[in-house]
Amino acid sequence: MEIPIWLQIILWIAGGLTALGVIWLRAIRPMVRFIYEAERAIPILRSVSDKMSDPDIVEVIIDMARQFQTDSGSSLRDVVNRLEQAAIEARESIDLLRISIESNRQLSAEDRIQIAKLLILIEGLQIKADDAAQTAVTVAQTAIDVAEELKHTNEES
Repeated sequence: MEIPIWLQIILWIAGGLTALGVIWLRAIRPMVRFIYEAERAIPILRSVSDKMSDPDIVEVIIDMARQFQTDSGSSLRDVVNRLEQAAIEARESIDLLRISIESNRQLSAEDRIQIAKLLILIEGLQIKADDAAQTAVTVAQTAIDVAEELKHTNEES
């Protein structure tokens, strides 16, 4: 069975359009974008090239490049290195402070426990002191009573 001629024409047209689409997407479109970007970049590159021909600009760029190398401490690189070292030391100091705060917090908790134990002991001692004072008052009263009895006994005799 043979394909009708009109269907063959449609298939050829579809194949041709597909081929043109692929050629457009893979070859022509990227080339058009490249040319557009190149047209935008060329004036910038010319301007940079014109400015770079000035020897003073080249010296400035060379001086800027020197600033990113270490020397006796006056370059930007040296400043960055000192700042990094200071940041490391600050981080270490913060860690030490955190440890100190936590240890103080734990010691404080232990101190509170010890104070509570001491308060219990003091209360026990206070109770014993009150008992001893009461006993002393009783003994003193008894001594007074005995002394008065002896006095009455001596007066009667």
